[in-house]
Amino acid sequence: MAPCKPRTFTAGQDPLTKLDGAISVRDLPRPPDRLFEFQGIMRPSRGIYAKLIANGQKPPTHFHPSQWAFFRVLHRNLTIEFNGRAIHWTPSDGELAVPPYTHHVIYRTPGSR
Repeated sequence: MAPCKPRTFTAGQDPLTKLDGAISVRDLPRPPDRLFEFQGIMRPSRGIYAKLIANGQKPPTHFHPSQWAFFRVLHRNLTIEFNGRAIHWTPSDGELAVPPYTHHVIYRTPGSR
C-alpha cells in the first residue's frame, strides 16, 4: 500500500499551530521506547474549535495508517472517542493507547473548564 500523501507541508515547524490557533503541538525529547513524542495544547476558545463548540459540534475523527497513538492528560481533562465510544480521561488515568487504523478524535470534555 502506498503511503498517504500529506495535504499540507508543515513538517519541521515547532511548535506547529493548527485550526486557527486552537491546537499547537511541540516536539519533546524522544523516550527510549518510542519513535517520537510531542505535547499538544488544546485551546477550545480559539479559532475553528470555538466555532465547532458554539454549534454543538466536535472536531472530525481521523486515523493513522501505520502508527499507534498514545494519550496522557497532563492538566484538566479530555474526551477521547474511538471505535464509537467516548472516554473521559484525566491526569490520574495514565496512558491510553489507540491502535493504527482506529478512527479517533480528542476534545475538551463537555462541561469542563
